[in-house]
Amino acid sequence: MHNLKISSLKILDNIFIVLLSLQLFFLITFYFLVENNFVTAHKEFENIARIIVMIINAFVIIVPRVLYFRIIRKPAISKKPNEKIKKYSNFILFRMLLITIANVINLTAFLLTHNYIYLLIFGIILILFFIYRPLIKNIIKEFNFNSVEKNSIG
Repeated sequence: MHNLKISSLKILDNIFIVLLSLQLFFLITFYFLVENNFVTAHKEFENIARIIVMIINAFVIIVPRVLYFRIIRKPAISKKPNEKIKKYSNFILFRMLLITIANVINLTAFLLTHNYIYLLIFGIILILFFIYRPLIKNIIKEFNFNSVEKNSIG
């Protein structure tokens, strides 16, 4: 059981690295396309892109936080470590995917409008992505595991 928990957390970390690589790939590709004028700017999309980017990024920042306190934090007091880790892992995966989708939308807005403010927003959301990186020490801290539970995790 111990190795299963560790391996599921390592899988989450691997998924984090893949999603990070995907975001960076899109960043480099879209930046190259814009800088070398392979894509023309569509200024008519500026207003709609601004609205979409604001809504998506607000959603990515607010909704996971609300879900965290409703789904993960409150019920976590009574659950066993296995159940806590499973629920937390699912939530972290969901949050990482949301952030990645938001950043791809940010980069798409940059590609369409050539407005560099979307790269700044991308950077801010990327920092958020790093803050939420799935680490064992974060899980231990989040759930206040006792020493026996800490040893069962790793």
